[in-house]
Amino acid sequence: MGRFIMIDMTDRILFDETTQMVEIDFSGLTLGSSQIVNDVYDQIHAAIAASGEDKWFILLNVTGMRVDSFAWTSQSRRGKALTKAHSQGSVKLDDSDITRKELARTAGTDAFNPNLFAGRDAALARIASFPSQRVAKLDRTPQYDAAQISGRLTLTDTGRLAEIDLSGLTLRHSGDVDVVYGTIAMMLEETGQKWFFLINTEGLRVEQPAWLSQSRAAKRLRLSYALGQVGYGTAEPRDNAAQIVALHQPEPRDRRAALAELDAMRARVA
Repeated sequence: MGRFIMIDMTDRILFDETTQMVEIDFSGLTLGSSQIVNDVYDQIHAAIAASGEDKWFILLNVTGMRVDSFAWTSQSRRGKALTKAHSQGSVKLDDSDITRKELARTAGTDAFNPNLFAGRDAALARIASFPSQRVAKLDRTPQYDAAQISGRLTLTDTGRLAEIDLSGLTLRHSGDVDVVYGTIAMMLEETGQKWFFLINTEGLRVEQPAWLSQSRAAKRLRLSYALGQVGYGTAEPRDNAAQIVALHQPEPRDRRAALAELDAMRARVA
């Protein structure tokens, strides 16, 4: 059996993604106990969690709402917790004569509440004046797949050489990093041995959202599967939008010199 709900808030919690607003309708309700208050706010938090967004402008319609003395503490505590957790700006709508008189009496004084309204249009206008606090979500859908990356790893048993071709790739975010480095790591894992890496980074472009994940992925790949590593490729100037990642020292710059450096490295560890 489902949990008994004393006040069903299903039709009283309305989301508008266009305005980033959630309207919570308390109008006409009587919150007579802390149990009722907690049940109501539990439903509100569950609805916000299900929305997929954490921050909303909150419009509370409290017209005709009554909170009994036994529920005041719980109502105050849960209301503050809701605001702290999910509000990027909150207003109250109380379409009653008492509120209209209160607003008229306190207008221009320190007691005036700028977020209490007796009219819906004014309440909505106030919400529209608040700045959004949401952080834009980054689409991490990868632009590459394993089939496109698998051909970029060439293994040569002689000298245990693993050539990794990262040339011309653009890593925009962790989604691209996971596919590129994950595919290469999976193929190397299947060999059951470590290799000397020769990495072509010509024109490899790593945009800012991918910097950290790319750095970590490259380090994991090297520590897990490399006996030694040399890279080559012409670096480009770094700007605010992206960087060209050099997985090697400034020299060598071409494949022939890189192979010579790798041969010297192989001789040292032999």
